[in-house]
Amino acid sequence: MYSGGLDTTYAALQLAEEFSKVHLLTFCNGACIRVDASKKHALMLQDKFGRDKFEHSIISVAKILSFIKKIEFLLNWINL
Repeated sequence: MYSGGLDTTYAALQLAEEFSKVHLLTFCNGACIRVDASKKHALMLQDKFGRDKFEHSIISVAKILSFIKKIEFLLNWINL
């Protein structure tokens, strides 16, 4: 999971030493907080080490979170 912060960027650099390609995954819950930072820092990594070294993907999980909330509501309603 890549937020674009200092910790995950450092972890990406460490992984790049061991692997030929590093996949940076940023999850968006609907509000997409800090996605711009992840994009910016992923591009910086690609510019410095090559576009083939780091691949950045932003994955929306809003629908699955909404589904889980509905199931949780139903389970709570059944247990009333």
